[in-house]
Amino acid sequence: MNKTNTIINRIQAVDNFLNLAYFCESWKDFIEELGEWGVYSIAKIDFDDKELNIDLLDNFILKECN
Repeated sequence: MNKTNTIINRIQAVDNFLNLAYFCESWKDFIEELGEWGVYSIAKIDFDDKELNIDLLDNFILKECN
């Protein structure tokens, strides 16, 4: 499983992440909100990891969670 799918699966598995995702319109919004809580990674994957597919994460937040 790639890092992007790992993060998506983790968001779906953790109620707090999923609840937050419902209020966000993009991946950027989601990680900014988490940053306010001092969270900078999910499943030990940093949000600024170059291997993340940001377009896929944006689509997940926008379509799957809203």
